[in-house]
Amino acid sequence: MYAYGNGMESKEELQNRHYCYLNHLQEMAKDLPRKYQQRLPYNVLSDLAKVLLDSQLFEIVAGLKEVQQLEERNLSNQRLNLTKEQKTSKESLKKKHRDLLQDNVHKPHELPYIQARCQKEMQEFEENCAKELKKMDTYIIKTLDQKIIDQQSMLEKAGIPGFVVTVVPIEIQLQMYLLEFIFRLKQVECPA
Repeated sequence: MYAYGNGMESKEELQNRHYCYLNHLQEMAKDLPRKYQQRLPYNVLSDLAKVLLDSQLFEIVAGLKEVQQLEERNLSNQRLNLTKEQKTSKESLKKKHRDLLQDNVHKPHELPYIQARCQKEMQEFEENCAKELKKMDTYIIKTLDQKIIDQQSMLEKAGIPGFVVTVVPIEIQLQMYLLEFIFRLKQVECPA
């Protein structure tokens, strides 16, 4: 008897579940674009099916997904708050400009100077907003890139085949497919 999955399973039960997972993985891999299929040979899929016999790995992957979703929501909210603050500030600046022009409506000789000053101030404000937004977007990208590296490292340490720390886009996409496979396999009922 072996302590895997949901409890004590015999060697035959583990082997049956391994084959079930492997068959499902092979079917899922067939639906991938050819360049990714070539990166998932039989031995990688078989090794993945084997490590997934330990149901704790499903929980690790689910936990990583939950943490990532929380981080993404947090970053999205930060960006949304920044854009709201910028919009509010822009409306205040517009009001300030309208009031300034209204206060000087009886001084037509000063209006062109005031209008030019208002236009310059608005242009500087918009440039600063664009810089702030770009800075925020850069921060978000760096944070998410670091999250990917952290996840890759954890999954590699957990012994899940196909996971290594990399920044190569095709490898990252392949890892995303593998994660999707794992999520789908968690829902599969394999006979004992």
